[in-house]
Amino acid sequence: MCAGFHAEREDAVSQAHSSPHRQSILVVEDDADQRENLGRTIERLGYRCVCAANCTQGRNEFVENRFACMLVDLGLPDGSGIALLNEFVETDACLVAVILTGDNTAETIVQTMRAGAFDYLTKPVDATTLQAAIARALSHHAVLHERAELVRLLLEEREALRARVDAATADLRQYASLCETSNLRLRALLGLTRLSSQYYSEEALLRDVFKEMA
Repeated sequence: MCAGFHAEREDAVSQAHSSPHRQSILVVEDDADQRENLGRTIERLGYRCVCAANCTQGRNEFVENRFACMLVDLGLPDGSGIALLNEFVETDACLVAVILTGDNTAETIVQTMRAGAFDYLTKPVDATTLQAAIARALSHHAVLHERAELVRLLLEEREALRARVDAATADLRQYASLCETSNLRLRALLGLTRLSSQYYSEEALLRDVFKEMA
């Protein structure tokens, strides 16, 4: 079990270092001691950690940085952790949110899961539990990021295919227009061949020629 856990953690750390924004973790916690303890532990695990004491600071950090995971306290002095979670996820669908709470009742847990939290941690959080939660969150972020990239590539391919189809359609329309013009000329020439000069004066012949050509 320990070997599996360490393999999971090493894989998550490897993924985190492969892309700078994947290793960044935002902690929004109003308790200074717990915030400092979480920040130190996360840094020791090899991730970049940015801490905020309330919703306002969290928003400011979120605007300036890209995060793979956020640990947010359920109750903050200037707002709800769940509301902040929803606000951030609307902007970055790949962000993985973990709720920090001192309330481990079933009702609270269900509420956080329904709100879109990936996981929840009961405070105070020990280092081993935090390490496992971050590994799971980063693995999930990697999956979300890969899926988003695949969707982006598919959309680009669809647009490129649409452009090629439009270009081919334009070529076909141009070819059809040229064929129609050629057919009109042929019909005009066929009409001229039916004219008999013995029944027409030169003036009448020229008049019919111009008529047919028109």
